[in-house]
Amino acid sequence: MFSIFLSILFISCVILSLSVSSAVHIFEQLVRSGRLMSLSVPAGDLNSLLPGEDGRRLYIGMKDHLLSASLDDITQTPRKIYWPASPDRIQNCIMAGKSLQMDCANFLRVLELYNQTHLYACGTGAFNPRCAFIPTNLFLRAEEQILQYEDTESGKGKCPYDPHQRTATAIIDGELYAGISSDFLSHDTAFIRSLGERHVIRTEQYDSTWLQGAEFVHVAAMSESDNEEDDKVYVFFTERAQEAEGAAGKVLYSRVARVCKNDIGGQRSLVHKWSTFQKARIVCSVPGPDGIQTHFDKLQHIFIQLLQTDLVSDLKNVTVTDDGNPLNQCVRQGAGLQVDAEEKTQVVALGNSTYLECLPKSHHATVTWFKDIGENSLEQHKVRSGEQLVVIDRGILIRQAELNHGGIYHCQLEEHGFRWTAVTVRLIVWSPALHPTLVSSQPWYQDVMALINHGKLERHCKEFSQRHNNKESGNHKHNKQDRKRADRHRHRGGGEKEKGRGRKNRSRMQSSAQRLPRSA
Repeated sequence: MFSIFLSILFISCVILSLSVSSAVHIFEQLVRSGRLMSLSVPAGDLNSLLPGEDGRRLYIGMKDHLLSASLDDITQTPRKIYWPASPDRIQNCIMAGKSLQMDCANFLRVLELYNQTHLYACGTGAFNPRCAFIPTNLFLRAEEQILQYEDTESGKGKCPYDPHQRTATAIIDGELYAGISSDFLSHDTAFIRSLGERHVIRTEQYDSTWLQGAEFVHVAAMSESDNEEDDKVYVFFTERAQEAEGAAGKVLYSRVARVCKNDIGGQRSLVHKWSTFQKARIVCSVPGPDGIQTHFDKLQHIFIQLLQTDLVSDLKNVTVTDDGNPLNQCVRQGAGLQVDAEEKTQVVALGNSTYLECLPKSHHATVTWFKDIGENSLEQHKVRSGEQLVVIDRGILIRQAELNHGGIYHCQLEEHGFRWTAVTVRLIVWSPALHPTLVSSQPWYQDVMALINHGKLERHCKEFSQRHNNKESGNHKHNKQDRKRADRHRHRGGGEKEKGRGRKNRSRMQSSAQRLPRSA
């Protein structure tokens, strides 16, 4: 259950190696060009950045504040909502031994678009998580707004207690999917679905085979087909690998897990728990005989890239830290990352039928055939069904091969917007007119046996032919004599004596006929 390979998800490793000097240089250029503006808010925890649905505003979640900045004119002063933790909770947090500045405040950790008019935000609330639906028109008011404790709801299972715990959330179809540490001591890391009309569902609590010390990075939904029942939700995280821990101590693995969006949990077992939860390790492999498997054990960011295809498809770009070791890095470019297509050569005689086969491993992949226009041309055209050529689901059927059917065919597969060539077939149409040297005037068996013993073969064939002719002539002679005896018997008179002769002659004919099969 926990060691599957996800064939429907394509992951590429991206290494960011921006030096400090380059970052400083870019910062200085932005300051000189006037394209950089400082926010007039106290410096502190800045955790969540969320662009508005119309792309004209940027919402910023930070310590005790929620900001809205204009992207049309960055010189405008950002609008603010003040959202502090309650004084009682701050006092209790301090008494528990936590820091006033680093722990005992309302650190906003969840910030999502709920609909066109509301945001959904959650804060740690001084180790007492609280959440609220915030109308976006609050930011249009001139005075600073204050969000009171009474305007919020419990954030348990939606937001972590500890502001230092990494969190990943997403609102999908009105439901909140959150990867968080769900208890006060941050021992229970969980992936939870809440909000909406369905009951809360989560991973098994305090079970290290599900999750163990996970640091969540990103949550994203993905459609696998036109059927909404097949939609999945993916979560990326780093966790302690229980199967790898031993004498080496703590071992971290980068993981990707998924659940079905329509999962409602089990009926008798796994009640209110995910029944479709599956996870796998992220391994970046360099293909080829000399390829190596490289492991990136600390995920940093996940970005969604939309491709312009017939179907809306998602590719995941995984950004990981660069420790400077080339053995832990994927090949950035070159043939090492290319998928080589299988190459075949098929020969068919002119006028015969043949079949070009292409079998994808996935039933969701679509097959498209292309053919090179010329021998050395890079241009291709799509193969379509005709009078003698039929394109079917898994190949091309040629009923009667013609000379123009010869050429190079490419079987291209497409799944979730990703395209690659699986098979390349070179079809050769053989014609006797184009290959006269291959036509022989003597029987085929003489061409084969001539290399063994040419003289004995001819003598054997002549003897066989002579015996066959002698047998046929003997059979013909016996049949002719029998017919003569029968004619004499019919033309003679009928006395008792003659009848006796007739019976005697008939018995001779029968005995002669019994011997015929031996000569026949």
